[in-house]
Amino acid sequence: MVSTRKRDYDHTDMAPKFIARLKPCKTRKPNPRKPPADGSCPFLSLPGEIRNHIYKFALTEPGGLHFNRRGGREMLTAKGRCWHSNKLQFVNKQIRGEVKGLGLKHNDLNFTTKKEADEAPMTTAVTFLLQVQPSWFKHMRTIIICRKEPIDYIFRELYQREDTYFSLNSRDKLMDICRSNPNITIKMMLPGWQLNGTWCFFMLMSILLTRVYRGEDIRHLDTWGEDPEFVLALYGYEKGYFLNGVDRDAWDALCVPNFKIFPLDAGISDEQLEQKIMLANDRCRGHVAYRADLTVWAEKAKEWYANGI
Repeated sequence: MVSTRKRDYDHTDMAPKFIARLKPCKTRKPNPRKPPADGSCPFLSLPGEIRNHIYKFALTEPGGLHFNRRGGREMLTAKGRCWHSNKLQFVNKQIRGEVKGLGLKHNDLNFTTKKEADEAPMTTAVTFLLQVQPSWFKHMRTIIICRKEPIDYIFRELYQREDTYFSLNSRDKLMDICRSNPNITIKMMLPGWQLNGTWCFFMLMSILLTRVYRGEDIRHLDTWGEDPEFVLALYGYEKGYFLNGVDRDAWDALCVPNFKIFPLDAGISDEQLEQKIMLANDRCRGHVAYRADLTVWAEKAKEWYANGI
């Protein structure tokens, strides 16, 4: 052991200088990735306006919500997925109360069928809408109904199989929902109505649908409208396949502006629609040009594809 010299320290003089050199301890910041020890939720301390913006960002799906049945369960999913889109509702009771139904507010609601064995998508939509709570209707904005399966467009084959393709009774119930909820717009993609290589049948259907669903007579777009046989056939199809037993005058009073009819392939790009128009012009110019203005038809087709009837 090495001997050392004893020193006489004056602790009284050193204490203030030593204490002055000490730095205060920094308080450790909480880790935002770890929940607070007291069980509180920092997210819920945010103002409601900010939380609503976060909910909108989290719940908005690019392709809207799609009604699906999986294993006997019904759910609203993102396009191409098979699980609930709104998983925030399973976090806790308070957040569930805040986000319940918000997915319907920030997304279009799609009812789409693809298989022949599936029921008419209109029927599926009615069944779903009649089960939801009435308070949810204030959140809904757009409902899209579409059957993707390509079918023959002959009237009799199309509308006698209303259990599969087109349900008149379900359509009437959907129109009742539109009347009671003007904030909701129902877009029905009609099987068999599309510009598919020729103008003739497309314009026949367009004239008929405009009269049925808007009460407007646009027969002047085609000189067929001056043919008595054409008029009788038009009204025959109208009464037999669209009015569902309702008198013509009564039906005019029931036309619903927020129930819209669209071509089956509505939603295609402007370039694709232009190609369809050019193809129809090439095929029909020889027998249509003498009785109608194809330029007017093209503009009307663009309007119907964009805004429906």
